[in-house]
Formats: sequence, C-alpha cells, structure tokens
Amino acid sequence: MVFNLEPLDISLDFERKTYRLGDTIKANVTLTPLGGVRIREATLNLVAQVRRTEVKAGWAMGMDGAPAPGRYNASEVPTRGTPVQTVSMEAGYSTVFLSSASLSVGRPGTYKVALVLGPRLPRVVQLSKELERDVNNSISIERWWLEVQVDVAMGRDQSARKGIDVILM
Repeated sequence: MVFNLEPLDISLDFERKTYRLGDTIKANVTLTPLGGVRIREATLNLVAQVRRTEVKAGWAMGMDGAPAPGRYNASEVPTRGTPVQTVSMEAGYSTVFLSSASLSVGRPGTYKVALVLGPRLPRVVQLSKELERDVNNSISIERWWLEVQVDVAMGRDQSARKGIDVILM
C-alpha cells in the first residue's frame, strides 16, 4: 500500500563529457526526504533508449480463399516485408549505492557513486553489433541516460535522469 506519494527529491550531478568503455562515471546523488522515508534500495543506472526494427513477411491468399483441409492453395504467395519498430529502455550498467536505509526530514543524504563502464559491452550493444549485417533485423541505440532509481518502502518509487554522451563501440 502506498502512503507517501512524494517521499523525496533527487538531485543528480556528474561531469559533462563523452564517456567510453573502461571509463568511470563519478556522480553525486543527493536524496532530500520530504518526511520520514525508508529506502529498500537506490541504484545508479546507465540506460539506453533502443529502437528495434524487424521486417515481417507473411502469406497472402489468392482469390480462391482458404484451402479445404488437407489441400494446397496454389494462389498463396509471400507478401512483401513490413517493417515493425519497437522502442524500449534497457539498462546497460548499474550499481547499488544504498540499501536498507532510513532518511528523516531536514537531513539530506549525499552519496558519491562510481559507475564503471565495462569491462564488457552491455548486452544490447553486443546484439546491435551482431545484427549490423542482417537485412531483416536491426537495433539502434538512440540516446543514453544516467538514471537514479530509489525503491521506497510504503511510498512511490522515485527516479531522476539526465542525458549523457556515451560511445561504446
């Protein structure tokens, strides 16, 4: 049951530059409670907006309609491919910086959080590279965010995000 709809404010600061594989993002996160707040877990995530494109083809029936059971309809022909796009958010890297904590009003908590990019590429980037030569499927990463997510007990979970420049190729 949710009792507190606005449990805290989140402030996120980090150095504005282009980050690459192997770099460490050093962020300062300030959690300002607006009352007594119990936090289950707080994480810092590097999140990608991902666009997946898939070409789907099917079969069209001719003028004869559907065939009778056990019979072949010679007028069925393959259709042209139709592109289908979906947009989703996927976490690339993540680190927990606070768990099982209580914050009280008037006492903001400031946390220095380090998020290491690597040593491996995120799964979505690896899949994007594997599909580079596939004519029917593709994955493109449109933008990256640095996002703080706070799981609040008996309150609405809170999050804050800022855009970030990342090159992971």
